[in-house]
Amino acid sequence: MSEYGETDEEVAPVSARSTSGPKTARRRRKRAKVNVCLDLTHYPVLNEVCEKGYGMKVVGEDDDWNLLWTDRSITPERLMKMKSYQRINHFPGMHEITRKDALAKNLNRMRKQFGDQFDFYPQSWHLPYDMADLRAHMSKKKGKGVYISKPSASCQVGAPL
Repeated sequence: MSEYGETDEEVAPVSARSTSGPKTARRRRKRAKVNVCLDLTHYPVLNEVCEKGYGMKVVGEDDDWNLLWTDRSITPERLMKMKSYQRINHFPGMHEITRKDALAKNLNRMRKQFGDQFDFYPQSWHLPYDMADLRAHMSKKKGKGVYISKPSASCQVGAPL
């Protein structure tokens, strides 16, 4: 016995414990089903993953779900109605960090306020609003350098492979 009242058998590693049957494999715990609502997404891969098992079951938006997967941002009102055990793949204001143009705008704002603490990303301009700053930068560099242009609110959804 240890000083805490445990016997050697109680603290023995799993591999050293005796088995009470012909099977020596560890028993797996049954996982609780995760009810996943996919009503607000158009990505078929999510349905495929849930159909494979992995302890997930696809349910409707009006059913009791644990996880809501949506392609859209979530409103604060919807978030307030969620139960404590429910999870969602977005949060309000998420587009401020997930869209390239909004992220650049916010990082530039932080760089102006905090200077060197925000020098970890490439210099960025939000066009057409920052056109004068971009032209000034280009004239200092005499046109040398690489510039990458990204369209606003654009992605490859629906693009041919």
